[in-house]
Amino acid sequence: MKYLCLALLLTSCCFVSKFSVVGEEPNKPRTLNNLEKQLVGSWIGGGPCVGNAIFQADGDFIFYGYGPGGGYREFGSWRIDSTQVPIRLTFQKDQASSDEPASEECVELVVLNKDCLDYKYASGRIAEHRRGTDRDDFEIRLDVLDSAVQTYLGNIDLGGGSQLPTELQSLIQVKLLPERALKDSLGNIFQYDLAGKHHQGKKPDIWSKDKDGNVIGNWMFDN
Repeated sequence: MKYLCLALLLTSCCFVSKFSVVGEEPNKPRTLNNLEKQLVGSWIGGGPCVGNAIFQADGDFIFYGYGPGGGYREFGSWRIDSTQVPIRLTFQKDQASSDEPASEECVELVVLNKDCLDYKYASGRIAEHRRGTDRDDFEIRLDVLDSAVQTYLGNIDLGGGSQLPTELQSLIQVKLLPERALKDSLGNIFQYDLAGKHHQGKKPDIWSKDKDGNVIGNWMFDN
């Protein structure tokens, strides 16, 4: 009887171990290759329609300011295939809305070093970027949130030109942003004040803190 109980206990442990590992795998960040590690960080675009980008170590990206008018926001995952010639950088873009499917875009990686990122679209156009700073990373994320708040305000079915979102979570609920857009580079949720004390009530304040505990808010980047 003693050996039977021991066998049952070991069998149960095996099943628990097996299923706990399987359950954790989907949340495990993928391992970046050496070239991909060089891409991680913020990048500031040069020239019209290029915009700014953040490539995260977990394989996600944030684009802001791309396209005509410079107001496009895009999110998704990225990868570099260094086995091909030329080397390819692929963007797997999130579903833009309930009516638009997710899409994939592949560009040619022209230059990637500690200072510069250039890639070429299928059309032949080259997008040039310079390496950004931690502060640039905050600014890009805050610009994304600011633009989504204004989109909410201007949408006739949401803000109707007079109603701002009462909280940032509202932007997720109406599918203007993915959940991860509410976090800073350290994984902390951005704070939101509808009253906008730093903007004299003209627009909401949005902020977080850097690794040294310094407040970084959207009012710091007002032109």
